Amino acid sequence: MNTTLIFAELLIVGLQTGFWLFFIFANLYGYEWLGKINLVTFGNWETTILIVSVSVLYMLGIATDRIADLIFSKWENGIKEKIIPKSPLPPLTVMRFEISKGNDYLNKHFEYTRSRMRIARASSLNFFLATVLASTSIIFRLDNGHYPEKWNLLTVIVIIGLIITSTSIYAWHNLTSSYFVYIRNNYNFYNESKSKRKTTKTTT
Repeated sequence: MNTTLIFAELLIVGLQTGFWLFFIFANLYGYEWLGKINLVTFGNWETTILIVSVSVLYMLGIATDRIADLIFSKWENGIKEKIIPKSPLPPLTVMRFEISKGNDYLNKHFEYTRSRMRIARASSLNFFLATVLASTSIIFRLDNGHYPEKWNLLTVIVIIGLIITSTSIYAWHNLTSSYFVYIRNNYNFYNESKSKRKTTKTTT
């Protein structure tokens, strides 16, 4: 798989993870510390801060991707078994190897689809946690007297959070189903072509 694509994928997931981790920190310590940050002080450290931030976000992306994989693995296996039954078809890895060996275009297509599946899967988890933590931050950190629109804001956050979380889950489910269908159909086509070639050789 293209190294740049993997890096970009995990960095996107890491940025999403960093968003809801910020709300955990804010829920624990409040937001007052944000006003004390002096950006001028960090002016000479821009490159170092950027490198460290990217490294941390990348590691967060790896961790979140693994957690999302554990959460969604049973569901993914259920989708796979409905589309690609264990018998008479061989394992998925064998099917994919057979149809994509020597076919660079097909390999790239599979990897691109898998990348989008992983991003959608991790985004579902990240958006859900961000919604929960943003909601708790509004409930416990905003005072009713100073923020009369507190509950309206909470309602908007919950609705938007549920919409983007549901959309991400739907996208993951659709991509996953399409991925397995594509492999199954290509494998069947590969076997049919293989049988026709054998028949042609036999008759000649």
